[in-house]
Amino acid sequence: MFSNWRFLKLSLLCFTLQFFCQGKAGASDMKCLSTANCSECLLQGDHCVWCFKSAYQKEGRCDTISNHLLQNCDSWIKDPVSQLHFVKNESLKNANVDNSSNIVQEAVQITPQKVHIQIQPGRPVTIPLQFRIAEDYPVDLYYIMDLSHSMIDDQKNLIRLATSLEKELKNISRNSRMGFGAFIDKPIEPFIGTRQVSLQNPCFPANVCEPAYSFINQLPLTTNTSIFGRKVALAPISGNQDGPEGGLDGLLQAMVCESEIGWRPTSRKIILYSTDAKSHIASDAKVAGIVEPNDGYCHLVNNTYSYSLHQDYPSISQIASIAKKTSTSIIFAVANYLLEYKEISKFIPSSAVGLLANDSSNIVKLVKEQYESLIKVVNLRVLGIPTSSDIKVVIKSNCSQ
Repeated sequence: MFSNWRFLKLSLLCFTLQFFCQGKAGASDMKCLSTANCSECLLQGDHCVWCFKSAYQKEGRCDTISNHLLQNCDSWIKDPVSQLHFVKNESLKNANVDNSSNIVQEAVQITPQKVHIQIQPGRPVTIPLQFRIAEDYPVDLYYIMDLSHSMIDDQKNLIRLATSLEKELKNISRNSRMGFGAFIDKPIEPFIGTRQVSLQNPCFPANVCEPAYSFINQLPLTTNTSIFGRKVALAPISGNQDGPEGGLDGLLQAMVCESEIGWRPTSRKIILYSTDAKSHIASDAKVAGIVEPNDGYCHLVNNTYSYSLHQDYPSISQIASIAKKTSTSIIFAVANYLLEYKEISKFIPSSAVGLLANDSSNIVKLVKEQYESLIKVVNLRVLGIPTSSDIKVVIKSNCSQ
């Protein structure tokens, strides 16, 4: 019934949800008398009730209680009351994580979890809710790196950052996982050289490096942080020939490829995106003859983005929309173009920008601050009730407890 709630840094937060069935607008005593059956009568509102006494005038079976009592219909009144039944009501509790970061017991942060309600028009049902932040709640951090040749001078900083992130994430939550992906650009002119020697070694003749690719999911999310550090350290550099990189292709795939990346349904999701260049955006691929708009779907085959030559780069608005839909927080750690990425960040909810420098402590601090921003707000929404429905929901909070 409820989804997409974020988290408030309080010991306990109490809500009440009131469900109203508003009944027919403009109902009156005459409106009651005009109904022909019990169901229609009860839908008029809480003042209309049905008398099912056998010896009773037909045109007056739907009326107010006071009028029914005048007609000696007191024991035959159909006037159902609103009811609330708790289907699932587990107590609030922290996650239980063993020394190997395996979840022994899932956290419960909101109670009740499932209810069944029966609403009589005009008579609200109140559901008391309690919320509390659980310790060791699942946190997933995915690290997307620009591994083009221009980043070779920053690779040591990226390795140091990866090591620092491992430690900080364990401080945030023992129930954490890390993954790693890398991007270059679309492997087609004019983004990379297409001579045979350039295809095999995009860094020729100055250096030797791997063939170019758009995006590869190098390491799905894992609890084994030592593997994460090694993967980052051993990641091969590649190259392209124009200035901007194709990182937004990778960023979108990392958000939408839920099972391939390994995102957990209930985790707080953070993507750390590092680069030293501007990013290609929607319409840039037209110069290479790629005119199909990005469809925003997952296209990872064997952990490699397979639609790189079939679809354009995503737009900033697509990235923003998907980040919001998937509740993903994005941190841009950039070696250059800080102002440009700050402008991009303005359009993406729950995003931040930091300078990738020799001392990576500022990026680690950004990750911590971004996590704290995720848990300081509770966003409670009720889904699945049409706007045209007679059901009205009111949410009230009590932060004093």
